[in-house]
Amino acid sequence: MDWLIDPSLQEYCELAQEFEPCVRQALSKVLAWVFFVYSMVGTLVSIYVIGFFMVTGITVFDDGKRRYKPMRLKVSYVLVMFYVFPIFYAAFIKDILAMSDRRKKREREPEYTVVIES
Repeated sequence: MDWLIDPSLQEYCELAQEFEPCVRQALSKVLAWVFFVYSMVGTLVSIYVIGFFMVTGITVFDDGKRRYKPMRLKVSYVLVMFYVFPIFYAAFIKDILAMSDRRKKREREPEYTVVIES
């Protein structure tokens, strides 16, 4: 428990029979670790999404289709992904997981359909 609650605070809580400071410190450390893990996963997801964009040209929001984008939109996409996406990646987790599947599905489908009537 020493990693979670400071030993001197733990002694105080036991002597004074007041456990609120110990509970607050424990909760604070647990929440700090949860937020740390969440942000690290978000950073890794952002690196994956940006790498996927660099290799294929497909963004999270493109629905598996590669679209023409001017350079200013490409740069802004990368900057936004680096700064904001590690925080909000949980809202787009289904799209992130489906990115490569949608791309593979689009590659197998023909782009144009020709109908010949006689």
